Amino acid sequence: KGLLLCVFISLAFIAIQLVLTHVVSKESDQHLDKDFGPPETKASYLTSTIDELLQHSEASSASLRTIINSLKNHTPPGLHGEEITDIEGETKRCESYGFKYAGRRTRRRVFYGSNIADDSWHTIAAHAMESFGLYHTVALVESNVTHMRTPRNLRFKADSLNVRAMQSGIFGPTTDVFVDQYIDTGKPINTTGDPYGLINEDLQRELVLERWIKQGMTTDDLGLIGDVDEIFSRDFLLAAMTCDVPQFRTGQDCKKPKLAPKTLIFEMAPDCITEGRHWYHPDMISGECIDGVGDSNTHPQAERVMGVGFRFKGYGRENDDYQHLPINSTMFPLFKPSDTRMKPVSHQISKRGSHSAFHLHNYFRSTKDIRHKYWTYTHGYEGSEKKVPLGEFHEDIDLAVRCFTNRKDKHLPYVRKKGGFDSIDGLLQPLAFQNEEYRKQRFEEMKQEILKDEAVYSSFEGTYHLKTG
Repeated sequence: KGLLLCVFISLAFIAIQLVLTHVVSKESDQHLDKDFGPPETKASYLTSTIDELLQHSEASSASLRTIINSLKNHTPPGLHGEEITDIEGETKRCESYGFKYAGRRTRRRVFYGSNIADDSWHTIAAHAMESFGLYHTVALVESNVTHMRTPRNLRFKADSLNVRAMQSGIFGPTTDVFVDQYIDTGKPINTTGDPYGLINEDLQRELVLERWIKQGMTTDDLGLIGDVDEIFSRDFLLAAMTCDVPQFRTGQDCKKPKLAPKTLIFEMAPDCITEGRHWYHPDMISGECIDGVGDSNTHPQAERVMGVGFRFKGYGRENDDYQHLPINSTMFPLFKPSDTRMKPVSHQISKRGSHSAFHLHNYFRSTKDIRHKYWTYTHGYEGSEKKVPLGEFHEDIDLAVRCFTNRKDKHLPYVRKKGGFDSIDGLLQPLAFQNEEYRKQRFEEMKQEILKDEAVYSSFEGTYHLKTG
């Protein structure tokens, strides 16, 4: 009885903290699920909404207008339906990732989830084009504060132009798109056990899970957690939906269930690619191992920061860290979005040794937006705000600056890929980047942005002042 009382008090304390910390806006459930009628009417609504967006300040440059305009008539190669018909083609696709095709006749459904804030329409449009028609649900969450709890204005209020554009059909005619709001009320947060200061991010992502469950996620579905600028290639998404993937087979113990890609990094523009380094997000997991979807009677509970964040030591913070579970346990705790995002992955999936996803890193509209990110989000820049050269914020930015200005980068931990976008000819490429006009516009715009920035803050040669990556 004493033990049960302690557990009850602990759960009550966590619940009180969550209530004090945030509320979900009443606008959250106002999904614009309009009955547009026949396909031609849906297409007309998409076109008119995108035309309206093109006149907005969100489309403030030539490259933004080019990529946003592409959404009006985007048709990816091979529109793939739920039924699997091209057995030979799917078999070859599976083999290219080291999987087998085991006779599945319908594709797994994919539920996507991400926090969203100052993400530009460069990344939103590129993501929508790559995943067109493949996501069942897109669940986005916006907060009124940054991850460092700096106040910010909401961009994606219900029925705003940004939300209407995202729900106009750019992700596909049958994909449901939601933007929920996490409202931080400013109350104290207990960060005990949170080594990276990411509890605000975890609290936001918990609303993604709530949305997935409302949308009817099952154990056969896939959950995909990432940032908007982290994008699985269309080819890999189809493989995950179709192939015999060990992590997606039924009967998972959920000890190491997540799948992560080998992710090619584009720094600010398609022609600035990082050589020799790959990112390891977004992350994918079977519904069977997702908390609230999988069998909670079979899998033990894990104690976490505020009930949603990092697991405490002994409950699987690292892959083999389970000393607080019974000896010889054969089943392990179900995953929260925080686990899917941050737990280690033992193997990155590649396509014949090459990348399988894309990271459109720092694809903001201006250097002003980049500076804002590094001052107010989890990167936690240390140093005086006055007269800081752009490249001083982080080695990734320094690499991009040197790419745009054609300066030497050999002294950096990683260098840019020779040949730029042309160097990945024959490999997986973002569909949005195959527009040569867009690539040229984006490169020239950011080059001019950087030169203007350097006229005020000067160029950088020295030591980085970043607290965390």
